[in-house]
Amino acid sequence: MSNIKKGNFHKIHPLFSLSIAMTLVGTVSLTIANDEEFMSPLSEEKDIVPISKTIDVVTEQQSIAEKVVSESAVQETIENILSAEIVDVLKSPKIAESYRVQPSMDFSVSDKRKLGGFRIIENGPALTQEQIKQFQTIVLDTNQYSLDQIKKCPFRPELGFLFEKDGKRVEFLLSMGCDKYLVVQDKVEKQGDYHNSARQPLLELRNALFPLKAN
Repeated sequence: MSNIKKGNFHKIHPLFSLSIAMTLVGTVSLTIANDEEFMSPLSEEKDIVPISKTIDVVTEQQSIAEKVVSESAVQETIENILSAEIVDVLKSPKIAESYRVQPSMDFSVSDKRKLGGFRIIENGPALTQEQIKQFQTIVLDTNQYSLDQIKKCPFRPELGFLFEKDGKRVEFLLSMGCDKYLVVQDKVEKQGDYHNSARQPLLELRNALFPLKAN
């Protein structure tokens, strides 16, 4: 190389010139190949998940999770309203009896003649299987209870039910004029309101058990 003079590059040995050219071409080719390898994930659409599709998947997963939580909440709500033991008795009672009760407290009679602390004034018939199912459809439906509103009218019951199962006793009283209920189980009382939508089916049940007498 020391014998090469300025302007005499054309006199370089042909094999040496070819070696330099191949080296330069190989370098350029390697650079291009590396660039293509680096860019290939971005250029292939099949490797890229569209943002809209990702959002749809997340939304669907959230909907499923919310549905599971909602169903669990509904299942627990009826037990929170009444209690697990009360619900168990109401679902499959061995005894189901109906009564008319005095709307006001009466302390002059024994507890044997009372239902939920109210005096029994008339014994009604035992509920048929169809009437039990009708009652269950109403009282075991969480949508029939008014949980966010409390009516100011006093609780004055007129209709009562007694349910028994495996030694467990549940007394269920209804104040038809104010849409209120009182449930007593093992001296534990639960009182609240039910929606107006439950009034008509309860009235129909009452009229079937205690038909109105003609004057």
